[in-house]
Amino acid sequence: MWDNTIKFELHHPIEAITELPSLAGFTLVDTPGPNDWDSANFQTVNLKQIALESLRTCDAILFVLDYTSFQCDTNLEFLQDLIENRQQFLTENTGKIYFLLNKIDRKEASNRPIPDVIEFLRASLIRFGIPEPQIYPIIARQGLLSKLIIQNKATNNDISDFEDFYAPKYAARDEKGRKFIPLPEEIAPQALKDSGIPAIQDIVIQNIVQTSGWNLLNDVLAILNKEAQFVTDTFSTEIRGWGLEFEEIQQKIDEYKQRSNSTNNKVENVKKSVESQKQILVKTFSQEIDKFAETAKSRIDIEIDKVAEKQAKNSDSVSSKENQNLVSFIWNKVTSLVQDDSTSDPYKIKVKDKKDAGEMFSYLTKIQITPSTF
Repeated sequence: MWDNTIKFELHHPIEAITELPSLAGFTLVDTPGPNDWDSANFQTVNLKQIALESLRTCDAILFVLDYTSFQCDTNLEFLQDLIENRQQFLTENTGKIYFLLNKIDRKEASNRPIPDVIEFLRASLIRFGIPEPQIYPIIARQGLLSKLIIQNKATNNDISDFEDFYAPKYAARDEKGRKFIPLPEEIAPQALKDSGIPAIQDIVIQNIVQTSGWNLLNDVLAILNKEAQFVTDTFSTEIRGWGLEFEEIQQKIDEYKQRSNSTNNKVENVKKSVESQKQILVKTFSQEIDKFAETAKSRIDIEIDKVAEKQAKNSDSVSSKENQNLVSFIWNKVTSLVQDDSTSDPYKIKVKDKKDAGEMFSYLTKIQITPSTF
């Protein structure tokens, strides 16, 4: 019926940690021990494998040894397998392995004292390769019955067993020397303490809490490190992206600089060209003005000479009035050479060409016309 069964689980609250919320998820794994290996109903190899694999993931290991048989071959065989298959694990996790020597109440008067037995066991474990083994003597059955009595959960059979096996050693004598045994509820607290269970319970739970705390911190730190690495990777990716964008922007800036320099050079060339053309135009205009003035002066000289010659033929001397008439004549003659322009300045003389302008200038020079003459 069990051939196809991989595993089965039994769930039951652990009384020792009911008041410790931090250990709400704590699981006690009771692995098969040497006594189970001798049973014909189980496969020894599978039982060993289950026990050894459970050691890999646990927070604490309680290796319970029976005082009456801890030196038997099966116990030594299991220890040998443990050492051979999990030597590295044992070396790294020595602090969380606890050896419990149970049933020390079965010691007979002829047996060695319990401290001597513990030292012998310690030496054996060290010889097997377990450094500094932690060994605690306990009476598990006494501790359990004492707890049940204290919690008012003990059955009649539990109370009867407690009175038969554990209560007698707490017998006392009254003032008359009569021997009596206190009631179970009176001696249960001391019996629980003497069982060694509370001490190992406190030590193991403290270790588990501390280990779990460190494991929790390690898990949190691992998560934080993972998040920090993710943030770092994200920033690195963004920074690399920013670097690419910056290179593109820098390239565009360089292109704009080149275009700006080219434009400035073109503007400077245009300015130079305009300035050069300006100088050429000014020079050419000055030359043409000079030519115009020379031509106008020559024309005016000719006309004045003609008028003077004509007047000389008519009279050798000219009166002031006649001179005035001569001036009027000359004015009329000059104006005939000038195109009429009603919009021009009346004090400006316009002539047809450079030749007329020169003649007019020559004539005016000879007669020394001043503004008061007109």
